[in-house]
Amino acid sequence: MKKMTEEVKNLKKQLARVKDRERKRVKFGYTNTKTNGTYGEFLVLDMLEGSKLKRKPTYDIKAADGAKVEVKTSCFHADRKAWEFQLKEKQQRADVLTLICLNQENKLGRRYDIPPKELGMQNLWLCEGTDRFEAYRVI
Repeated sequence: MKKMTEEVKNLKKQLARVKDRERKRVKFGYTNTKTNGTYGEFLVLDMLEGSKLKRKPTYDIKAADGAKVEVKTSCFHADRKAWEFQLKEKQQRADVLTLICLNQENKLGRRYDIPPKELGMQNLWLCEGTDRFEAYRVI
């Protein structure tokens, strides 16, 4: 019986490794802001119209096959001196929200993973200077 449970554990570990290998890395480059950019099997919703900062092409996110990746740029409110993300119901199905901060030289700054309990809010505010934030979500 003990041997059988060990075999089951080993099989589960092997299955987990295979599933992890099946996950793909999606690279986000700055394409055309007027249209949605398609990267392989993944659809990236490009919401950067009018943005003066271009995304660094080396940002990447792991997502399972067939998943959709949503990219959202936040609005900076000068009166509150904070970034606001307006979250939609569709977006709240995600397990976690990843925020990446870009500074004015367009280099990777700080990265935040917002836990699921915070994602129930309609608006998410970050008071972190005047750097640009982008949110990435797998839905």
